[in-house]
Amino acid sequence: VENLLQLTRMDHTEATLSYQSVDKVIRETVTNYETSLPQTITMALTPTNAYFNSANLQQILLALLSNASKYSPESGTVQVTVAIQNDQPTITIADQGIGISDVDKSHVFERFYRVDKARSRQTGGSGLGLAIVKHAVNHHESRLHIESTVGKGTRFSFVIPERLIAKNSE
Repeated sequence: VENLLQLTRMDHTEATLSYQSVDKVIRETVTNYETSLPQTITMALTPTNAYFNSANLQQILLALLSNASKYSPESGTVQVTVAIQNDQPTITIADQGIGISDVDKSHVFERFYRVDKARSRQTGGSGLGLAIVKHAVNHHESRLHIESTVGKGTRFSFVIPERLIAKNSE
C-alpha cells in the first residue's frame, strides 16, 4: 500500500526536493542496508560532483538492492558502482541472480508486473518497486537501463544528468 501511495504522490504532486551529494547518499544508504542482506555488497565509487534528490536516490537504491537480494543466491555478490562515462556519473546495481528474459525486460517497469508469479508470492513484493524506480529516475530527466541474462544476473544503471553535476569554479 505504501508503494502505491508513493507512486500516486509522485504522479500528482511536486514534492519539496532536497538535493544532496550522490556520493554521500550512496555510501550511507548502502552501508545502512547491507547488514540486512545475506549477499555480499561491493562498492566501487568514483567520486563525483553530482547531486540528486536524496529521498528519490535512496528509494531507487533500496528498491534495486532489494530486488538484487531477492533474486540472487545467498552466496552471491551485489555490486554498486559509480563510474564516469562520457563525463557523466553512471550508477549501476548488478547482481548474480536469476536474470530477466528478453520478453519480460520490456514489462518490468510496469505497475504490478511480476516476472514469475509463483516466485513473487514466495518472496513478497507488490510489483511496484521498479515502477517507482523508473518514475524517480525519469523525474530527474535520466533513463533507466537494464541488461540481463537469464541464469547469470541483472544490471540496472542510470546516468546522472549534466544539469545535476556541479561545475568546478576555477
